[in-house]
Amino acid sequence: MKHKIFLSGLLVFLTLSIQAQISRSEGKSNVAYHAAYQRMAAGSDHYLEIKNGELFAAGSNSDAQLGDGTTNSRNTAAKVGTDDNWVTITAGTGFSLGIKADGTLWAWGKNDLGQLGIGTNVVTQTPVQVGSDRWISVSAGSDFTLAVREDGTLWAWGGNSMGQLGRGTNNFSANATPVQIGTATNWTKIAAGFWHSLALKADGTLWSWGANAVGQLGNGSVSVTGIATPVQIGTDNKWKQLAAGGFFSAALQSDGTLWVWGDNYYGQVSGSSAEYETAPYQVGSERWNKVVAGRNHILALKANGKVWSWGDEQGNGIQTNNTPVEKNISGIVQIAAGIVSHSH
Repeated sequence: MKHKIFLSGLLVFLTLSIQAQISRSEGKSNVAYHAAYQRMAAGSDHYLEIKNGELFAAGSNSDAQLGDGTTNSRNTAAKVGTDDNWVTITAGTGFSLGIKADGTLWAWGKNDLGQLGIGTNVVTQTPVQVGSDRWISVSAGSDFTLAVREDGTLWAWGGNSMGQLGRGTNNFSANATPVQIGTATNWTKIAAGFWHSLALKADGTLWSWGANAVGQLGNGSVSVTGIATPVQIGTDNKWKQLAAGGFFSAALQSDGTLWVWGDNYYGQVSGSSAEYETAPYQVGSERWNKVVAGRNHILALKANGKVWSWGDEQGNGIQTNNTPVEKNISGIVQIAAGIVSHSH
């Protein structure tokens, strides 16, 4: 079966032919070319990238998620604004956020549940600053946002139907401004799934909260109503990187081993025959450098620049692979998986 990495049939750029063209025309190696795109983010049907500090966007723009001041969609990436100091980006369902080099956080696009964090439910067609705080990390879910401030505190805003804001309640009352989760000051990394959240502390422990109907929180249980405050996943303290898919989760430990849990309908929990796994399940014995999760599929990157994928890669509700399959591309240093059916 022939497998593809694509942007909803609009943008295909992680192919050998394009890499070769870049190398010939600019005299750059594949690795140098992809390293220039320092950050990538894939939303439900749009895509963001940072190249040398400049922000670019492509895809659907029905909710102004491209940030260019219009609601016109486009199938080629175009620069957003004139700033050249973007350092990180994230894309949700119809909305986007980014952090600049000065630590300021900016948001644009869909805002019906306050997922932009700007205090209103008004859609913004260009980036608007979120408060005046300084931030080090941000992650967008389906209708909510997680972020870590420079002081190591953890914050969330937007929808809260399954307790994904971690504030102790799981009602439908949304927050349009950032609300602090607990009092800890040692949070370092975060990942927002469809309705669940993951976060990593400086001590290497991994925590989760929100929706848990198919074990996506990894705490050994399931819950129809979700868990509204952070709970620790096991007792390991060697977690280093995490990813939240639609209804499953993935994470890497410091030894490079990959662990997945939650929904397994599309083979996301590779190696497991269960409908879902409620605790971290090791995927093979390979060592990995990076893992990202889409709604129902996973991409993982090895140290040699090779990309592997499994799950419902096409986004058509059909399992593509239930074991990692190597893609016919190389020299990759960044990867991103969209909420629906696209990868980069």
